[in-house]
Amino acid sequence: GWLNETMVLQALGGAELAMRDAGLAFAPGSGVGAAISYYTAQQSATLLAAE
Repeated sequence: GWLNETMVLQALGGAELAMRDAGLAFAPGSGVGAAISYYTAQQSATLLAAE
């Protein structure tokens, strides 16, 4: 299947919630934040794909 940026961010957010519920130590938002940083660094490719 094909995933867009929003779908990936939703999946990462869900994974972070599950990790929190399981008691794992991590910085909340770190996965989602890293993905946002990656996507914004690739902005020209993302904009081209949206056209």
